[in-house]
Amino acid sequence: MDFKLSKPPFVINGIHWSTANRWIVGTPNQTIIASPQCTVAGSLLTKREAAAVLETEQNIEAVCVLDELPSSFPYSNLLVLLATDSSIRIFAPKRHPELENWKQVGNGQFKQGGEHICCIAATVVVTEKGSMPVVACGSMNGKVTVIGLGATDNVDSCIEGTSILHFTAHSSAINYLAWMPDSQRKDSSNGCVLVVGSANGSVDLWSIKRDLSRATTMTPVCNKDWRSVTAHSVGKNMLALAKLGQVILIDFSTSSPTVHKVELEVTQTIVSCTIDEARDRIYVGAFDFEIIVIERQGRQWVNANKGPLLRDSLKKTIVRSFTTKFNMLRLLLRGMSMSPNNRYLVFTVDDQVNWDITRDGPEITRMHFHQLSDWPMDDSLGVLKRIVYGQYRGDLCYNLFDVLNGESTETLANFMDYVQKLEVSGDSKRHQLFVLNIIGCLLKGDQFKSLRFIANNDREYLSQVYWAQYQRKLPSMPNRDVAAFQANSMLRTKSHICPKASIAAERKAPSFPIRELTYWLDGSKKTTELKERIMLELERDPLWRVSDYPNLSLAETRERAMKKVRRLADLASSRPLEETMVRMSIISVVDPGFWTRFGVHFGLFFGALQGQATPAQLAYWMEQGAFTMQGITGCFGMTELGHGSNVAGLETTATYDPNTDEFDVHSPTLTATKWWIGGAAHTATHCAVYAQLIVNGKRYGTKTFVVQLRDTKTFELMPGVNIGDLGKKMGRDQIDNGWIRFTHVRIPRSHMLMKHTKVLRSGKVIEPPLAQLAYGALIQGRVSMVSDSANVAKRALTIATRYASVRRQFSDGTPGAPETKLIDYPIHQHRLLPLMAQTFAMVFAAREMTASYQKLMSQLNELGDSKGTEADSAIKNLKETHATSAGLKAFCTWMCLNIIDQCRQSLGGHGYSAYTGLSQAYSDFAVHCTWEGDNTILTLQCGRYLVATALDARKGQPLPANLAYLKNALSADGKELKVKPCAGDSADVVGSLDTLQAAWSSVAANAIVNAVRDFEAGLAKGLSKDNAYEFSSASRLHAARMHTYTYLLHRFAAQVKKSPQALRPTLTLLAQLFGAHSAVNHSGEFLQSGFYSGAQIETLKGFVNNACAQIRPDAVPLTDAFGYTDYVINSPLGRYDGDVYEKYFELVTSLNPQKPIPYFDSLIRPLLERTNESQPGPELEIDQE
Repeated sequence: MDFKLSKPPFVINGIHWSTANRWIVGTPNQTIIASPQCTVAGSLLTKREAAAVLETEQNIEAVCVLDELPSSFPYSNLLVLLATDSSIRIFAPKRHPELENWKQVGNGQFKQGGEHICCIAATVVVTEKGSMPVVACGSMNGKVTVIGLGATDNVDSCIEGTSILHFTAHSSAINYLAWMPDSQRKDSSNGCVLVVGSANGSVDLWSIKRDLSRATTMTPVCNKDWRSVTAHSVGKNMLALAKLGQVILIDFSTSSPTVHKVELEVTQTIVSCTIDEARDRIYVGAFDFEIIVIERQGRQWVNANKGPLLRDSLKKTIVRSFTTKFNMLRLLLRGMSMSPNNRYLVFTVDDQVNWDITRDGPEITRMHFHQLSDWPMDDSLGVLKRIVYGQYRGDLCYNLFDVLNGESTETLANFMDYVQKLEVSGDSKRHQLFVLNIIGCLLKGDQFKSLRFIANNDREYLSQVYWAQYQRKLPSMPNRDVAAFQANSMLRTKSHICPKASIAAERKAPSFPIRELTYWLDGSKKTTELKERIMLELERDPLWRVSDYPNLSLAETRERAMKKVRRLADLASSRPLEETMVRMSIISVVDPGFWTRFGVHFGLFFGALQGQATPAQLAYWMEQGAFTMQGITGCFGMTELGHGSNVAGLETTATYDPNTDEFDVHSPTLTATKWWIGGAAHTATHCAVYAQLIVNGKRYGTKTFVVQLRDTKTFELMPGVNIGDLGKKMGRDQIDNGWIRFTHVRIPRSHMLMKHTKVLRSGKVIEPPLAQLAYGALIQGRVSMVSDSANVAKRALTIATRYASVRRQFSDGTPGAPETKLIDYPIHQHRLLPLMAQTFAMVFAAREMTASYQKLMSQLNELGDSKGTEADSAIKNLKETHATSAGLKAFCTWMCLNIIDQCRQSLGGHGYSAYTGLSQAYSDFAVHCTWEGDNTILTLQCGRYLVATALDARKGQPLPANLAYLKNALSADGKELKVKPCAGDSADVVGSLDTLQAAWSSVAANAIVNAVRDFEAGLAKGLSKDNAYEFSSASRLHAARMHTYTYLLHRFAAQVKKSPQALRPTLTLLAQLFGAHSAVNHSGEFLQSGFYSGAQIETLKGFVNNACAQIRPDAVPLTDAFGYTDYVINSPLGRYDGDVYEKYFELVTSLNPQKPIPYFDSLIRPLLERTNESQPGPELEIDQE
C-alpha cells in the first residue's frame, strides 16, 4: 500500500508493509520504521543522529507525515499513524532541545467511537487565522471524519482535535482519501478539496470548509471497474488510479472530469504510483519491481516504456553494490514516490531496505542501503537484543542476513561479543544461537553457509517461484550446497503465519470489556466464577473425559454415561439447587447425551412428581428415593409408537377397578406401545406413564400414573411389563431409549398423581375447576430448551469463529504474501456474524422467558384450587407463557440447529470429521426440534393463541405484554392494519434499533391480521372452529414466526437498555444486525406490510454489510465472552490459543494409531491377487456328436 499527501513538501516518499510486520516510511530527510512493538526514527542524511524507540501497543495500518507545520506548533513534523483499533496516533520530533528525538505527543489518540477506520490522509490547511494541520479518516461504513489539530504551547505539548467534521461520503467502504493540491491555497473559492474513493468504484470530490464546519459534494465520478484499484496518487487537478493491467487518469481541470486509460503489460499487483508533475510523467510500480513510465504526449497519456528499463538497470546497480547477489534477487517493490523537488524517485523495497535514487534520466546514479551500522552502536545492539528476546518476530526469518551482510569485520565482532554476553533461557537461547551462527558465518566470509543455516531454521526463506533464478545466478555455489539448500527449503510461495499469532492479534483491541460481557451474559460475576469452578472440576475428573467419544461403541458410551450418573446424583442431592442448575447447563454442552440420561430422571420423572403429585404423594415418593435416586430410577412414558404431539389421543389406558382399589394399566394396540422412552431399556425402575383415565366406562382424558417397571432388588421386569431396546440412534447414544408394553399391569390407586384430578375410593372423579393448570409443568422443558439452544450455539460459534481467525485461504496473488484469513472475507462474515447476533438474541430471550416461567409457577402454586379474578389472571398468564414458550422452543431450536450446521460447513472438509466437534453436535441437537413437542405443532399452537388473542382484543379484552404492539398497529375495529411507514432513507434511520422494532411489530401485526382473516374465511365457509383453525394453519404458522422474531428483537433491545454502559455500543450493533439481517431474509413481508420500500430494503442490505464489517474486529472477543474453556469447546479447531493444526493432528493420530489391517488377508489380498481367467465348464454331449 502507498499513502501519499497532495503537495510538496507534504509527501511520503515510500511506504510498505513488510514481512517483518513493519511499516517503512521514507520522508525527504528521514526514514521511519513502525512496528507493533516500536517505532524507530533516524536520519538518512546524518547517520549518527540519535534514534528513539517509541512504544506502540497496537499494530500500524497506515502512516502520513506532515511537514512545514504552523509556527504555533512546537514540532517541525508530525507522524500520523492509523492503528488497528481505529485510533489515530500522533508522534513528533523535537523542536525543543529538552524533548527526545521522537515521541508520542500527549495522549496521541483520536479514536472514532464505533467506526472502523481503514484509511487516512493529512495536509495543512490555510485559514483566516493561519495554518492548521488536518487529518481525514475514512471508515468501512462510508463515513469520513476530518480532524483539525492544535497544540498547547508547553514542553509536553499535547496535540488536540480542535475541530471535527463528520459526514457520510458513500454507502460502501472508503478505499482511499487524498487532498487535492489546490486546496492549500488561501484564495481557493471551493475550500479544501478532498478526494474520496469508495469500494464500489466511485470517486467523489468533497469541498471542506476551512473551519471544518461543512462538507459539500462536488463532482462525482464512478466506474465499477475501479473497485480493484490498488494504488493512487494526486497531482495538480489530477488523480491517478492504478490497478493490475491499467492506469486510470482523471483530469479535474475541465468543467466535467476527463478520464484517460493506459493499458499496462504487467502480471504482478500494482503497489504504488506517483505523479512527476515537472516532467508530466507518472511512475507505476508493480510488486516484482517492474516500473512503468507513463508520459503525456499532447492530449494523450501513453506507456513510454520500451521494456522494463528501470527494473533491469536497478537490478544491475544492486548486483554491483553487494558482496553476494543472492539476497537481492528476491527484491520486491513495496512503495515509491517523488521527492519535493522532483529530483529523487524514492523506492522502498523488501524488509529494511530503503533505496534513495537520484534520477535525471533512465539510469540510476545513487542509492542507499540501511544496515545496523547506519545507526548508533547502542541502538544497533538494542536491535540485536530485541531479536534475541523474540520481540522482532519477522527479523529472524528475513532481515538478519540482509542487515548483517556487508558489515565490517570489526562491527561483526562487536556484535558477536555483545550477543554472547546476553543472559538468556528458553526460546531466547535458541534465538541467541541462531544470531551467533549467522554472525560467525559472515565473519568467515561464508555467505552460503549462513544462508544454509537460515534455510534449516526458516523453511520458508525461499519461494519456489524464485528458486530457478537463484540457481542460475549462483553458479559458484557448490552442488552439494544447492542440494542441501533446496532440501531444507519448503519452496512455498505463501508466507506462513503462526495460527497462535493470528488469533492473538484478534484479541489486541476489543471495543468492549470482555470480562464484563461475560458477567452480563451469565447474570453475575458470582455465576461466572461458579461456572469456571465447575468447568475446572469436570476437566480434571478422568470420568468426564470426552475427547475420545467418537471412537466409543454404543455399549461403551452407555456404560461411561452410567458411571457419571452415580457421581452426579450424589452432588445433585447434596449441593445447592443454584449450583446444580449451573452444573447441568454446562453438562448440556459438554455431554448432551448424558445430560438427557440424567435429565430424564430429575427433569422429567421427578418433574412430573413435583408438578402433578399432591404434597403427600410427593413426600411418599421422595421417601422411596425418587429425589436421590436411591431405590428408584425414573423415566417418562408419554410418547407412543402411534402418537407423539397429540397427547390427548394417547391409547394407553388406566382403568379404575373399585373392587381392588387399583388401576389396570394396559397397551391395547401395537401403536399404544410406549416408544422412545429414555432410560427404559436398561436403567429405569419406575415410569411416569401418561394414560387415558377410565372410570365406570367413562374417559376423563390423559392423566399421569407411576408404574413400577422392574424389581428394585433383582431388576427383573414386573409382571405384565415388556421392555425392549431401541438401539442406535442419530445422536445421544448415552441414553438407553426403549419401548414399553403394558399387559394389564395393576397399580394402587394412590399411584395416580392427583394434584389436579382426583379419583376417590368409591370411583367418584373430582376434576379441577381449571383443568388447563395441569399443563403448566410441561412448559419447563420448552423453556430449558431455549436456554440450551443459546448455550449450544455459543459453542458452535466459538469453534467456527476461532477457526476462521486462524485459517488462511487464498491470497491476492502477491508472491510471498500471506493468505487471507477466512474471517476477513466479507462472505464469511455474512456466514457467521448474523448467527452471532441470533445467539445473543436467544441468550436474552431465554433469560426473560425463564423469569416469566418462574413467576407463572409461583403464581400457580399459590393459587391452589381457588377461583375468581386471581384464577382468571393465572389462566391468561399460563396461556401467554405457553404460547410464547412454544414459539420460542420451535424457532430457537431451529435457529440453533441451523447455526451448528452453518458453522460445521464453514470449517470446510474438517467439519465432516467427528473429532472437530460439530458433526456430532448436529446429530445430538437435532432431536430438540421434535421432543417436548414437534416444532411445527408448537408453532401452530402459538399461532392459534395469536389469532384468539387478536379476536379477544376486538371485544375490548386487554392485550398481554408480549402482544402490546397490536394496539398501535391495528385499526379501532381490529380488522385492518394501521401502517406507519419508515420515515427516513438513510442507513442510520432504516437500521436504527427503534426503527427495526417498529418494523417487526408492523410485520408481526400484519401476519396476525392475515391469520385472523383466513380463520374467519374458514368460518364463513361453514367450517367448525377447529377446522377453521386448520384451514388457516399456514398463516398461523407464519404469524407465529413473525411474532417470535419480534419477541426476540424486543427482548434483545430491552436487555441492551439494562446492560452496563460499556457494553451498550456492541450489544446495540448486534441487536441491529439481528433485526436487520432477519428483515432482509423476510424482505417480502416488510414490503407487503408497507413499512419499508424497495429502496429502503436495499439500504438495509447495505446496513447489514457495514454492521458485519464493524463487528468483525470483535468476533473473537465476543466468543471469548461466552466463557467456555477448551474442555467445554472440545474441538481442536476451537482452541483458545489458536493452535488448531497441531492439536487436531495429535488428537486424530492418538485415537487412531497405526495397526495391521485386520481384513487384509481375508479381503484385500484376494481382491488384489484375483485373476480374470474363466474356468472351463463341463464338456457337453452335444459337442461330441
